[in-house]
Amino acid sequence: MKEQHPIIPPPELVWEWANEEFFGMTYSVYLATRAAQWGADQELAECAEYLCDLGLPVAREGLLQLRRPKKLSQKEVALSEVAAAVAGGNITPERGAIIRLALEKLDD
Repeated sequence: MKEQHPIIPPPELVWEWANEEFFGMTYSVYLATRAAQWGADQELAECAEYLCDLGLPVAREGLLQLRRPKKLSQKEVALSEVAAAVAGGNITPERGAIIRLALEKLDD
């Protein structure tokens, strides 16, 4: 069997994409978009691994956070809003502390 080039998505993955629903795009544009995203993820993984190999795990984490930021949970968004409200003078620091304590008790 001929070895597959590492940047070409495996046939199983292409088949999976082919069976997904695509909205607002033509089929070929959808597949091209998915393939481009997959390729970018492959390159990012290689770059992150390279930084680890160089002994730069903090740089690796920074790269991953910049390129694929984690979506904030509702709890994190709410805590951020409380901090902004306190900083903006919209609520007192005491009320902000009460709200923060209540939010911290919730699961993410």
